[in-house]
Amino acid sequence: MEKWRTEVERNDPRKTANEFSAKNSLFRGEAAKIRPDYGVNFEVAVRNLSSLRDSDVEEVSPDRTEMIGRERLLTKIDAVIRCLN
Repeated sequence: MEKWRTEVERNDPRKTANEFSAKNSLFRGEAAKIRPDYGVNFEVAVRNLSSLRDSDVEEVSPDRTEMIGRERLLTKIDAVIRCLN
């Protein structure tokens, strides 16, 4: 999760969006393996992250000063990380 988070922080939102479906699929597969060990909060965090779409991740403000999608994805990743700690 930390590696993915770092990539999201550094990458262009379009690149993140282009890679999102594949990374999300891998994440969901790995999360399914450990879901029983972490309970309901983890399950909710996984569902919330997994429900994002490529367009949700790519969104930027009209003047391109705010990376809305990046912040949205980072918030969801952080929620999963908190459940694991």
